[in-house]
Amino acid sequence: MTGRSGASLLTSKLSRSAASPSYYKESDAAVWATVEVNLTALTGDLLALHSDEDRIGLDLSPASHVLGDPTALGRIFDNLVDNALRHASTVTVRNVSDGGKTCWSFEDDGPGVAPDQQLTLGTAYARFDPSRDRQTGGAGLGLAIVCGLAEAIGGSVSFRSKPGRGLHVQVVLLSAGRSSE
Repeated sequence: MTGRSGASLLTSKLSRSAASPSYYKESDAAVWATVEVNLTALTGDLLALHSDEDRIGLDLSPASHVLGDPTALGRIFDNLVDNALRHASTVTVRNVSDGGKTCWSFEDDGPGVAPDQQLTLGTAYARFDPSRDRQTGGAGLGLAIVCGLAEAIGGSVSFRSKPGRGLHVQVVLLSAGRSSE
């Protein structure tokens, strides 16, 4: 997907993000490539690399094309899938194109997030599972990184949750103007 320089750039950006998750929004967005990406193919490729592939369901539109950076999209996928599988038994990934936008959604069957905590979803250092801390895994940056990366490539992120019914994360991306190969 990306060459050696892309991987090096991502490593550099990620090491700095721990100090400031908003780094992605505040940095020069031109560093992130804005290229046409077949989101359906990318999602399939990323799924094949995931160790919990059997816990991830797919409902993908054929050849949905978006504008974005493959490395940033890969990190968004990994963060959302890893987060979902940490708290749920399954996650379903969908993509639907509508006009100039494509919605890439991640829906899990976990415990969900309490209404009073939903306002802080996507903010740095937010943790909703009281059993988790830096020693047990996670710094509370995953969703903040997702939001920052999505914004850096021209997208947005929204969250919906009902306690006991899981979390639904929707990443809205710019469509590349074609829906099939």
